[in-house]
Amino acid sequence: LGLAAYLGWKSLAPRLDSIFADKMSGRVEIYHNAAQIARDYPTFGTGPGTFAWVYQLYRANASQVWEAYAHNDWLETRITFGWVGFTMILTALLIVLVRRLVSRGIAVHWLFVSMIWLAMGGCLLHARFDFPFQIYSTLALFLQLCAILFCLSRKA
Repeated sequence: LGLAAYLGWKSLAPRLDSIFADKMSGRVEIYHNAAQIARDYPTFGTGPGTFAWVYQLYRANASQVWEAYAHNDWLETRITFGWVGFTMILTALLIVLVRRLVSRGIAVHWLFVSMIWLAMGGCLLHARFDFPFQIYSTLALFLQLCAILFCLSRKA
């Protein structure tokens, strides 16, 4: 962290100075509009990949920026898939978590599994404030880590 701060502070300092002055780069406005979409399409959502097209209908006025992403993957997933699809995705993540308790699979040390969960947890936390899962390489890596975890079990 110290090396990153030393090398990138000139670029990072102005960003940190203005992050709350500009309402998190306009994300407060995006969250407000996106929450209205979520209220209007609660059960089945608007459909995968439709956020950018539906968002323009929920802007308060024409001067607001037409955003393509909600900058919150949790919210955008709930908007596009609704509670039904969102629950299915959370169930799949729960299955990956619970699968480790079953004795069948490749037995590995708990530290290896905890490092994978730490990486996935960081990505899930980042998804609350940005859109990492809209980047195909990040999504592919996350799904590969889920597949690896699914194949692992506790040491006997």
